[in-house]
Amino acid sequence: MAMALLPAMLLILSLQTVQLAASAAPVDAGDCSDGVCEVAEPPSEPSLPKYRRQEKDHVLLQFGGRLESNSSELSAGGELGLGADLDGHIQGEPCQESQIQRRRRAEGMCSCRRRSSSADLPEGMSCQGDAVLPCGDRCPQVVVSGRQVLVGGQPFHMKGVNWGAVGKGERWNDFTRFVDPDRELMQNAGINVVRTYGPLRDTAILDKLWASGIWVMPTVYYSGGQSVDSVEKEVLAVKDHPSILMWVIGNEWNYNGLYTDMSKWDCINRIGEVARLIKRYDDRGHPVSTIYGWLPDSGTLAALPDIDVWGLNVYSGRSFGNLFNSWAGRSSKPMYLGEYGADAYNSNRRRGFEDQRSQADATRWLTEEIVARSSVKHDGVCLGGLLFELADEWWKDGSGSSSEHDNRGIAPGAGPHPDMTFNEEWWGIVDIDRNPREAYDAYRRVSNPMQTLPPPATTTTVAPDPSLCQASETRRRRRVLDKCSCRRRSGTADLEKGWACQGDSVTWCGDDCVEEIAQ
Repeated sequence: MAMALLPAMLLILSLQTVQLAASAAPVDAGDCSDGVCEVAEPPSEPSLPKYRRQEKDHVLLQFGGRLESNSSELSAGGELGLGADLDGHIQGEPCQESQIQRRRRAEGMCSCRRRSSSADLPEGMSCQGDAVLPCGDRCPQVVVSGRQVLVGGQPFHMKGVNWGAVGKGERWNDFTRFVDPDRELMQNAGINVVRTYGPLRDTAILDKLWASGIWVMPTVYYSGGQSVDSVEKEVLAVKDHPSILMWVIGNEWNYNGLYTDMSKWDCINRIGEVARLIKRYDDRGHPVSTIYGWLPDSGTLAALPDIDVWGLNVYSGRSFGNLFNSWAGRSSKPMYLGEYGADAYNSNRRRGFEDQRSQADATRWLTEEIVARSSVKHDGVCLGGLLFELADEWWKDGSGSSSEHDNRGIAPGAGPHPDMTFNEEWWGIVDIDRNPREAYDAYRRVSNPMQTLPPPATTTTVAPDPSLCQASETRRRRRVLDKCSCRRRSGTADLEKGWACQGDSVTWCGDDCVEEIAQ
């Protein structure tokens, strides 16, 4: 009886299987690879909740009250309309989303999931999210490659400074007023990067900095009280400006909870969300950075995969100690010093005093350590550093007056050389009137290892006294192989620059003779 029923039962089961398969969503044959079929869910849109602003810290004082000012509604622009014939794909549609999902386990041309950067892609292509897409003349000029950041294909070293532009008796940045004197000071010191502690949307200011060879790292999200959807406006406002080096999120947020006392993991989740939004809105592909206080642990690093570059604020006296080796053992991503240096006030004595020498010594020692471990070198791990800071700011002591230079500081037990005390209104390498301190000259004298400083001006050799080689002397000294005779010379290779044989005489020809000899 049981044996007779078995064929019928099998028939019923097979019919049910066919019906279930017919009712299910069809699987595209193209979604199968090596016998494995994958159906990918469409990516979900990140939520954009709005958060209450709480102005409670100096960063909020500087930028919180002006977040919405002087802004304009900007759009992301139209479609690029660029086509490409890549890896056999259709012109203009080289990498479709379905293909990216299909090839998620392969480092194929249509996937950026396993790529560390766009550096190894063919010219005219870049990573945009998970996709490799044509970018034409809008391809990223700043890309991450291993521990390096490449600018125009060349390793870049930051010799930077943190920039606040607050005058006496004021509490707000006035970049418009200070950009001209400050950029001249920066350029003369070989500074090639500035970071601001909030957004910088004024393209006239960016134009001036760029004209002086200075890149900009604007902080586009600085406080947990800032709405997440504000990032779109900050990014779209300046993403196409050539001065933008990378974006910054937060400042030592593990200490201040994004200035709103958020927990560390709430900060991590927020920063990850903001980083993903920045990458969505920035089709130019600038790296995304966040700045941590001291050295993040491996769990923090792993929780923020969308952070391309890490900045570290470190104040450890006259040396960074084992910082660089510790970072090398913890992460393979690029790292820079987001803040470092020393202030110019020494609290070690009963009556404190301005101590420019100690500030200059610390500036030189620390900057030389950064240069020695620069990632432009073979085994370097550090992109460079942003010295804190360009100019004094008198508003920082909340118990004092913004019109007076206060000297009250905080001594947490570790900090800057020589007194381990943070004297907040004395950090400038120039004072509030833009008079350089000794630290300014110390910083200027430390060379950038990538040699980005403008080469020394070519000097034209001054023509000598015409009487140096008279024809009579040439004739008199015809047997002597000297400067005034060409009779016994086989050529002009051993003559000094600017001199040439004309007949028997060695005569002055300046820059013209160099070209003639070269020909």
